[in-house]
Amino acid sequence: MGQGLVCLLAFVLLNRYRLKARVQRESLAAMEQIKTLQGLLPICAHCKKIRDDQGYWHQVEAYVGRHSDVEFSHGMCPDGVTRLYPGFRQGRQKRPSSDVPSSRTEAALAQRLGHLRAICSTSRT
Repeated sequence: MGQGLVCLLAFVLLNRYRLKARVQRESLAAMEQIKTLQGLLPICAHCKKIRDDQGYWHQVEAYVGRHSDVEFSHGMCPDGVTRLYPGFRQGRQKRPSSDVPSSRTEAALAQRLGHLRAICSTSRT
């Protein structure tokens, strides 16, 4: 009876040790993947560029991308669309019931697309 209890205790302790070792390995792997920005970041109140330690200004996306493992994807929130293109949302709501866009709508969309491309190309520099 005593030997069975010793075996059971050894089995429990061995499983507990294995579980603890696995949790430690997983925690270490997770910590290695985490790369954090710490401290105070000087950011422009107007354009939102961030100043580095050498005094150079960088776009938020570029700065954060260099100092972490984050990648950005861009989109536009409804407020941003309304600010950049005040008539765009109303134009979409007033669209004719046919699914064929008018040439005026196509021209407006082409103009807006050109404007977005210009914004994107200047923000990369």
